[in-house]
Amino acid sequence: MYIRELNVNEFENFVNENKYSTHHQTINYAMLKTDYDYEYELIGYCDNNNEIYAAALVLVKLFDYCFQRII
Repeated sequence: MYIRELNVNEFENFVNENKYSTHHQTINYAMLKTDYDYEYELIGYCDNNNEIYAAALVLVKLFDYCFQRII
C-alpha cells in the first residue's frame, strides 16, 4: 500500500462513490478555497493494484509572516 497524488477524475469518482463524503471533500470546495488564497492537493491511499482505499483533499495556505525573520 502507498500514498500518491490523485488526479481530479480519480478523486471525484472516489468521493461520489463514498457514502461518508461531505461537500468539504469535493473538487468544487477546493476550487472555492482557491479564491481565498488556498492551494490544494488530492491524495489517495492505494493498494498494489492501484485501487484507491482512501482519499483526502488537503488545503494549504501560506502566510507572509511565516517567512519573515523575527529580530
